[in-house]
Amino acid sequence: MSPTRLQDEYNKAITKCDVFVSLFKTKVGRYTDEEFMTALSTFKTQGKLLIYTYFKEVTINPSQINREDLISLQSFQDKLSNLGHFYTIYKNIEDLKYRFSEQLNKFIPTLTQTEEAEFNSIEQLKTQVEASPEPQPPQPIQKLQEINKPISNQKTEEIELKSEKEVDYTKLRELLAAGKWKEADQETARVMLQATNRVFEGYLDEFDIDNFPC
Repeated sequence: MSPTRLQDEYNKAITKCDVFVSLFKTKVGRYTDEEFMTALSTFKTQGKLLIYTYFKEVTINPSQINREDLISLQSFQDKLSNLGHFYTIYKNIEDLKYRFSEQLNKFIPTLTQTEEAEFNSIEQLKTQVEASPEPQPPQPIQKLQEINKPISNQKTEEIELKSEKEVDYTKLRELLAAGKWKEADQETARVMLQATNRVFEGYLDEFDIDNFPC
């Protein structure tokens, strides 16, 4: 695997961390700088990932100074200052352990509170689900045989459809209910002629239409 591809895997792993710790002594490597910026970007976008940065306090022998290493270290510290990120200086391993544990002690209670809140939320949801009434099966609106029963055979208390001129509209009603529109049109014409006493003539004039009985 190429170094670039391997670094991509490191950066991907950083985005899934809860805590990111960087330790520096005499220089800052290119990939280390990239990892820090990945962690910082994750913090800004996701609002999580604690970033702890430590620099070891060292005494540099002038004869052993590497100018490029020193510049990388100072440049990175300047970048942190411009970003508003505070770093910690430690003297030795014991001092590092102490300072890191102090910072973790401030973080752990907040992590516990978050987990407790998530647990309470899940428990509350379970309680609501358990308290919800069981869904009832849908009630049939009407039996199928009643739906398919012909209108003429249904026992209802319908008013007999006859006008004062003894015109029977029952057949028209049945045709409309059965969706037989063409026969219903013919029946409509027949009952209209019967209601106006124009069966013999076979048509309605303007007077008949204006005085059509309701």
